[in-house]
Amino acid sequence: MMKGLILNAEAKTASVQAIPIPKLDNGKRQLLIRIEAIALNPVDSLYVRNPIGETGRTVGSDFAGVVVAISPSQKHLQIGDRIAGLVQGSNSANSRPGAFAEYLLLQDDDVDLVWKVPSWMTLEDAAGVSLCGLTAAQGAFYRLGIPAPFSWAGKSSSVATASAKGEDGTTTVLIYGASTSLGLYAAQLVNLGFGGKRNLRLIGLASKSKFEMLKKEPYHYTHLLDYHSPDWPSQVREMVGEQGVDYALDCISEGDTVRNILSTLGKEPHNKVAIFRSKQSRAWDSDGIDTSKAIYGAVWEGLGHDIVYGNGMNIRATEESRNFTVGFYNWLSSGRGKLEPNPIRLMPGGLERIVPDGFALLGGGRMEDRDGVRERTEEWMRPVSAEKLVYKISD
Repeated sequence: MMKGLILNAEAKTASVQAIPIPKLDNGKRQLLIRIEAIALNPVDSLYVRNPIGETGRTVGSDFAGVVVAISPSQKHLQIGDRIAGLVQGSNSANSRPGAFAEYLLLQDDDVDLVWKVPSWMTLEDAAGVSLCGLTAAQGAFYRLGIPAPFSWAGKSSSVATASAKGEDGTTTVLIYGASTSLGLYAAQLVNLGFGGKRNLRLIGLASKSKFEMLKKEPYHYTHLLDYHSPDWPSQVREMVGEQGVDYALDCISEGDTVRNILSTLGKEPHNKVAIFRSKQSRAWDSDGIDTSKAIYGAVWEGLGHDIVYGNGMNIRATEESRNFTVGFYNWLSSGRGKLEPNPIRLMPGGLERIVPDGFALLGGGRMEDRDGVRERTEEWMRPVSAEKLVYKISD
């Protein structure tokens, strides 16, 4: 038996329970991983508080661990390899595996959706890369068409090529929520995508307290503005002139953020903003605005499975979106592009403390929920800012 964090949909919580350790079926393509560390994402907390999965599902998405058993057909991995990846957990109505357990069994196509952790990176650091890094890459490269530092099978000709429209050949990319976990990866990937081959003006919207960090490598913002300032859109428009912003990533996608970013975009067909919450979520205000330039997508598209939410919003997987995930993870494995892991907060207590501590910090998934837990005085219960919450599962 092993421990796993198991959803109780009726009580809208999760608890650590003893469940069987999965076993390989030699007739299938499978991979058994001993989980060493997991990272929390707001979606993990959201769908425990507002469950759409059934009771008994294992919770959690991001993981890092060690291969302990493998089917004979597997050639790209070996027992003892340190790997990381993501699974869907209880974040849909589908019956999909979850990562918050001592062991995880991947099978069939899922075994391709992992990457080898380089020797310079700890498993605790690697745990927070897979979901957030892939989400940022999908937004920047797959949806907006910003040049990618890697290729993937079946790349469609419909994927745009980034265009520089400024008189000086400058391409302007704006990232709202620059100090969020998603924003930190987005900045790195945009910089790696352009690779110094053309002028890049990278504008970040964040709290002033994060400016010094964001100016430095690997984020290297050329301009930073305070997103608490009510006139930041006019500041952006003054900065970029008639060209407008070429591409934008809204890493928060709440309230007026999409509306304000759209007001800074240029008029060319390629000028678009990648958003990470759907209109159905009602997280952002879409009333009275043209959302044709706001491109939404969910990270789960990259798993290669149709996703059912049970509220009329279903996400269809495509072969190309899955190929993109494989290409991105192969790139991480290769070491050709060094993606720095986000800063982490190593949380104490393992699986047993995820719900009372980690999920309490993340709240219901909105930014205003992440202001810490006022009645808690422990240092690790301070508000979450520019870091991932990580738990060690195995010693």
